[in-house]
Amino acid sequence: MNMNRNKSNFFDTSVRHLQIRRVRWGDTVRVAFMAWLEDGTLIDSSIYSEPPTFTTGTHAVMQGIERLVIGMSVGESKTEMIPPDSAFGPYRPELSCRVSRSWLQAQKIEPLVGLGLEVRKTGGTLAPMIITGLK
Repeated sequence: MNMNRNKSNFFDTSVRHLQIRRVRWGDTVRVAFMAWLEDGTLIDSSIYSEPPTFTTGTHAVMQGIERLVIGMSVGESKTEMIPPDSAFGPYRPELSCRVSRSWLQAQKIEPLVGLGLEVRKTGGTLAPMIITGLK
């Protein structure tokens, strides 16, 4: 598993809950989205959860997402490729680690390549991870 994805990501976004103007830097937006890898693997989505809300320009989300919503209006949809450097960044092997299947199963996680999850680190913060291979 690693915390970076090394392929480009596709994001399909829909802007919600704004006034009838276009999104500008500093606006707070709620975005419904789906994200895929180039091979078509769905890696994240707001379909089954509350769409995230963020203020543009605060770096609360990937810079590619911030740039994607700038200029959109309520109800508008876009599908666009976001390169790795604007998404999760380039692959960094030092952030990769091996986790045993038994540990995943103890957490009631079915190990599948492409599965994204969050792991609580020492100190309580959550670390996003994705399963990149199984052995």
